[in-house]
Amino acid sequence: MFRFRQAGEVALVLLLTFIASNVQAQIIRKDDAGFDFASGVLLDRLSASHCQTWHKIRQVIYAEDADGKPLHPMLEALLEQLQTSDHSVYLEFDDSRAGGRSIAGKFSIEHVDPEGSRNVAVIKLYLRNIEHAMAPPRANLKDGFVPLAGLNKLDRYVEVLGHEMAHAVDILFTPERANLVDEILRKSNQVIQQRLHRKGKIEPEEARVLQERDAVLNELEKPAVKAEAMVWRELFESRGKRKA
Repeated sequence: MFRFRQAGEVALVLLLTFIASNVQAQIIRKDDAGFDFASGVLLDRLSASHCQTWHKIRQVIYAEDADGKPLHPMLEALLEQLQTSDHSVYLEFDDSRAGGRSIAGKFSIEHVDPEGSRNVAVIKLYLRNIEHAMAPPRANLKDGFVPLAGLNKLDRYVEVLGHEMAHAVDILFTPERANLVDEILRKSNQVIQQRLHRKGKIEPEEARVLQERDAVLNELEKPAVKAEAMVWRELFESRGKRKA
C-alpha cells in the first residue's frame, strides 16, 4: 500500500491498494456460460443498508445548484464512464477495520479480459476508516488540496470513491495498463508466496520484482491523486450550494 504525507503526518490512505496475495487475475473466456457479464457499476455485493448508503452517495454525485447546474462534473464524468462501459465494476462497502486503519479505499482487478473490453474489478470503501480518519475541520483553498478537510461523513465517502473511480478509469480503459498491472502483481505475488515458505536474505531478483511493482503503482497514483484533488474541491465548494 502507499501513504501520502502532509505537514509531516500521514493524512490518509486514499489510494490504489493492491494486496498481491489477494489479486489473482483470471482470464475471461467468452464461451464460459457460467460467467456473469453484467456491466457497469454493480451493487450485487452491497447489503441492504449499504445500498441505502450508495443511494445517498449517488445523490451527492449528481447534486445540482438552485439553477439546476451540476455541482460535481468530475465525479459525474468518472461514474458515467464506468456505468456506461462494458467493464464490470463491483462496489463493496466494509464497516469493519479488517483492511487496516490506514486503508480508506481499494481498487483491484479480479478478471482480465484478453481483448481489454470486459474486465472485472472491485472498488471497496472502508467506511469506518474514512469516518475516523484525521483531517482538519476546515481548509483554506489557497493552501491547495487537503484530503477530507472540511467534509462531512458522506462527502468523505464520495471523495474516496472518486479516487478509486479514477484508478478504475485510468487502468480499465487502457488494456496495456490493465495487462501490465496484472503481470506485475502476479510476479510480485509469487515472490511474496515464496518468502512465506523460505527464510533468509531476499534475493536480488526478488527485490527487483518488488521494486518494479512499487514503481508501477506509484506511477498509477499520480492521475488518481490529481482527479481526487478536483473531486475534493468540487465537494468543498458545493457545500452551501446544493439544492435541498
